[in-house]
Amino acid sequence: MSVRNSPLQPSEIRGVYTPIITPMRPGNGFDNQIDYNKFQKLVDDQVRAGVSGLVLIGTTGQSEALEPEEKVDFVGQAFDYVRTNHPQLQVIVGAGSNFTKRAIAISRAIEDRIGPSTFLHVTGAYNKPTQNGLKAHYMALAESIPKSNFLLYNVPGRVPVKASFETVRDIVERTKNVVGIKEASEDKTPNEIKKMVEGIDPKRFVCLCGEDKFVTQSIKVGARGTVSASANLAPRYFVKITEAALRGDFVEAQRLQDEINPLVKAVFRVTNPIPLAMLFNTGLRLPLIEEPDILQEISGIVGKYDPKDLGVDRMEYQ
Repeated sequence: MSVRNSPLQPSEIRGVYTPIITPMRPGNGFDNQIDYNKFQKLVDDQVRAGVSGLVLIGTTGQSEALEPEEKVDFVGQAFDYVRTNHPQLQVIVGAGSNFTKRAIAISRAIEDRIGPSTFLHVTGAYNKPTQNGLKAHYMALAESIPKSNFLLYNVPGRVPVKASFETVRDIVERTKNVVGIKEASEDKTPNEIKKMVEGIDPKRFVCLCGEDKFVTQSIKVGARGTVSASANLAPRYFVKITEAALRGDFVEAQRLQDEINPLVKAVFRVTNPIPLAMLFNTGLRLPLIEEPDILQEISGIVGKYDPKDLGVDRMEYQ
């Protein structure tokens, strides 16, 4: 492969980043094969809708159900497809772990495969580090992958500890390659983003909204865009919301936000990415399973939208 990746600079991070699903073929729930043809179609639809980039192997991409070597292989094949067919599309890679050594190892393995990158690193699940532990974790990452950069990821709905504003500010001041955060603190997201925008140099550090129903409010207080799971289904809506909000037209942005929020609710009807997997007719790995009793409900909600407005016709994936 002749083309290598390069890390995104803060000034480049802007717009909609879709944490794309990792489509899988039907299987036994242990080792369902990745469906690369469906993945490529998903990427093409996202590009046509105007997204800025993709997040590979994030939560929505079933990252915890992929073996380390699978992650590297998938990222490599995905990157090759993107660079060959959509070179303008930005790529961020989820490489988080609650074991710092493992987070470093997967980041380095991906660097070896595609080149220096922009990673997304979540705060540690289960072992529940202190704020000092989070600082040590992120400082170790920053020192171990100096040619790459990364975004922090706060998601207390999944991880019982989040990096406080003071912790984030301290990490940014002490490193050169921590360039932003995906903030997903549920209804507190806009307030958390506001504190960071006002207290950390925005030329060095970018905030992205990680709560699909609060994109407009988050950009209003200084977020530069969103990482939106619902954009798998409705990329065009989120591109329009983000573009309107970034140009200061918050009335239009909120109008669109209100229109799409019922779909957002459907996407998170049960644990993400279960609804998306069912809607796109793609496999899940255990312990995630299909929940057929909600499929009719969420399909009915999504069916109320014109696929042209969404940017994706999910019926083409059946």
